[in-house]
Amino acid sequence: MSYTPISMLNGKIGFFLAANLCFSTPGLAAHAVAQFGEPKYPANFEHFDYVDSNAPKTGTLNLSVISQGSSFDKYNPFTLKGKVAPGLLELVFETLTVNSLDEPNTQYGLLADDIQLAPDFSQARFHINPKAKFSNGDQDSYFAHSPLQAKVLPTEAEIQLLEPYRAQLDPAVFGSQVEQPKTRPPSSLRQNLSEAMKLFAEAGWHNTDGVLRNSKGEAFEIELTGASGSLLGAYYYNLAKLGIVLKQRPVDASADRVKMKNFNYDFAAIAFREARNPAAELWRNLNSADADKLGYENIIGVKSTVVDDLIKKLYEVNTQQEQETVAHALDRVLMHGYYVLPWRYLSHHYLIHHKRLQRPKTLPLYYGAYEWVINTWWDGADNQ
Repeated sequence: MSYTPISMLNGKIGFFLAANLCFSTPGLAAHAVAQFGEPKYPANFEHFDYVDSNAPKTGTLNLSVISQGSSFDKYNPFTLKGKVAPGLLELVFETLTVNSLDEPNTQYGLLADDIQLAPDFSQARFHINPKAKFSNGDQDSYFAHSPLQAKVLPTEAEIQLLEPYRAQLDPAVFGSQVEQPKTRPPSSLRQNLSEAMKLFAEAGWHNTDGVLRNSKGEAFEIELTGASGSLLGAYYYNLAKLGIVLKQRPVDASADRVKMKNFNYDFAAIAFREARNPAAELWRNLNSADADKLGYENIIGVKSTVVDDLIKKLYEVNTQQEQETVAHALDRVLMHGYYVLPWRYLSHHYLIHHKRLQRPKTLPLYYGAYEWVINTWWDGADNQ
């Protein structure tokens, strides 16, 4: 199967559609496309199981701006600059397909009423539903705490996958998974700080006057970029206990983002969004070709042919079991590379909502709280 990163494929779809693709051999046409197995729902199904078709469609929804540090300043979600108003992509723009929240990775036609895939899955052709119109009436013709997380010891399948790269990898990759420090008994914060001081001493850094210094008397300084909050505040407090000098300049979120994309930072908090099919996001964030390019997403600077090859294999898996095996191996390689310091993961969504809001009785298997609430909940004030 040919390998085409989805981040590149998105840029090619417009060309394919405009050029009226012609497959050299018959394609596979369907109302839906499933990465693993067959789609759960048949053609012409009325609604997803997790949606209440009798829910009233009225009312006003007020959304807050999250994770941006300030208010929004644009209504166009497709431009690079600025901060977009919340909910535009979810509520204003229809897409060719819609993701099922009941399946690992299955797309059903929305604007498209037929999806045709090339036999090698390198290309796709969408037939637009003739009923699709613009909003003005004009018609147009247009992976922590998931199954992908590596276990303590590698399985035989993981070892077999990693064996060709043994010479390029730390031998520890083939042993136990990296264990993060814990503060629950029998471990303790004091014990962790003591171990950290020993490691610094072995590397030539000593705290003699409240500041961690090397043999030249130079202080160990870290400039913090954008990272803040109560959880990180506690972490910074303990770094200061070790004698590390922390510096943070008051700048806005957009300026921090520019600094990170230009590799002008010491320490920054970043988020990897969990995805049922994480290959595209991982490629964008970790591929070697972008490691030295300013403005790209590989701000960590990961440059590893092993990581590249494993992400490519994630694109090529045919079953969920294969996906998990490759993801486990990749997780193991990345964790033993010590590229990041994992600091937070929430395995549950905690939602606070007004009692008048109601939801379908059937819950989807996979969902983000944001999309789930916006797309399937309703205002039940009239029923109270």
